[in-house]
Amino acid sequence: MIQDISTVADVQSDLKALLFNKKVIIDGEQVERIDAASLQLFYSFVEQAREKGVDIAWHAPSDILRHNAKLLGMEEALQLNNAA
Repeated sequence: MIQDISTVADVQSDLKALLFNKKVIIDGEQVERIDAASLQLFYSFVEQAREKGVDIAWHAPSDILRHNAKLLGMEEALQLNNAA
C-alpha cells in the first residue's frame, strides 16, 4: 500500500468514522511508502482518539512506516510501539 498526499482525503474520512469506536487497530503491515502528510494525518487521528478516550493499537507496522515516522520524530507520538 502506498500512502501519500493523493490519498489523504479518503483516509481522513475513513479515520473520522473510527473515532466512534472504543478501540481501533491500524494495520500497517502493507505500507510500502508513506509521506509526511500521511504521517501528520495519522498523528492528528491518534491525538483526536486520545482526547475521545479511544484506544489505538497498531498491527505489524511495516519497516518503512516505522523508519519514516522515526525520521520525523513521530514514532512515539503515533504510538507505533503499541502493538495489537
